[in-house]
Amino acid sequence: MTTYICERFPTQIRASGYGIGYSVAVIIPAFSGAYMLALQAMMPYVYTPMVLIVLSGVLIIVGALMGPETREVELHAVDSNRWTPIRVVHARSSPGIRN
Repeated sequence: MTTYICERFPTQIRASGYGIGYSVAVIIPAFSGAYMLALQAMMPYVYTPMVLIVLSGVLIIVGALMGPETREVELHAVDSNRWTPIRVVHARSSPGIRN
């Protein structure tokens, strides 16, 4: 899963994309206690973990099907398909620095 998250983002934003994707995947389940209490109004409390597990599985499958196939895709191809390259601007050379 970690490799897939990394492969989903172009090089220019890969670290940010991975960080946000990983953090959201940790934060949302952290509220499972609140979800279980909310579900308790609709069903017995003992069944709420099963509902969350099934819902999580469905969301994982849907997310996997929505994402592109990354098998045998070069990482530079991820960069070139969606994002324009960032133009690098070099600072002017100063008298004390050789380029």
